[in-house]
Amino acid sequence: MICSFNGGKDAVVILHLLLAAHAKFYNSTGETPIRPRVVYFDHDDEFPQITACLQESVGMYDQDMIAFEKGVKFSNGLVILVDNNFLPECNTTYPMAFVLGTRSSDPNAEGQDHFAPSSHWMPPFMRVNPVLDWNYGHIWHFLRFYQLPY
Repeated sequence: MICSFNGGKDAVVILHLLLAAHAKFYNSTGETPIRPRVVYFDHDDEFPQITACLQESVGMYDQDMIAFEKGVKFSNGLVILVDNNFLPECNTTYPMAFVLGTRSSDPNAEGQDHFAPSSHWMPPFMRVNPVLDWNYGHIWHFLRFYQLPY
């Protein structure tokens, strides 16, 4: 499982939901935790504040960050991630799932559910949409209630 993290408000919410689920799982099983994995696609027009928030979060929460350089297309990055989903800690390859900040009001959300397979033009993976039914106000309430940086 990997969290799509671009430093934006929805991404901050799903990151913290992922971190909570990660902590609950490893606290309940007693297994040695694997660092939470996040992916970031750099863009030419990214705000410096977003990049700073992203870097701060990665360091603060000790995430395993996979960052694609400017110019790497989203679809190409997905192929790389799916084809190379090898976890050295486990010495095995697993099916890929992406935790996304997609909400039902987003243009690309049509036809998606909380768990949705990738589109036909993408490599095979599972989309995990924990905030699909959240609205704009829910996102801001979560950020402000938990006093999260955004």
